[in-house]
Amino acid sequence: MEETQVKQPPIRAAQYVRMSTEHQQYSTDNQKDTIRTFAAKHGMEIVRTYADDGKSGLNIEGRESLQRLLNDIQSGNADFSVILVYDVSRFGRFQNTDQAAYYEYVCNMANIRIEYCAVRTSAWKCHKSSGLKLFFPPFLPIFFIYSFIFSFIR
Repeated sequence: MEETQVKQPPIRAAQYVRMSTEHQQYSTDNQKDTIRTFAAKHGMEIVRTYADDGKSGLNIEGRESLQRLLNDIQSGNADFSVILVYDVSRFGRFQNTDQAAYYEYVCNMANIRIEYCAVRTSAWKCHKSSGLKLFFPPFLPIFFIYSFIFSFIR
């Protein structure tokens, strides 16, 4: 007996790209190439692009595309179920970690997940039952990592 596989429709995805200056190593075109490869590998179709060129990631002010992305999600106008971002620094380098967590929370509450396409290492840990995510980038001083971990043990 021959089994037939039903082809699943692609997962609808939006991509968000950001570049602070034109001199950065990762242009928005390079980010899009990495995201496109990731999407193809994971059965996703990119249906929307949000791009902030020449914008700082330190805050949301002036980042019209990120604001539009979040507005589309909160208003129920998002026609995608996942946001693809090159890496966590492209989504933002928010000085207030609560602010960064809030934006991800907004997405999660709308059942839209964020996938960081270039960060696929063991440094990214997600414990699904608790929703706890820890990301320890290589540039983070080791003393900060220890103080962060031990703050939960005390």
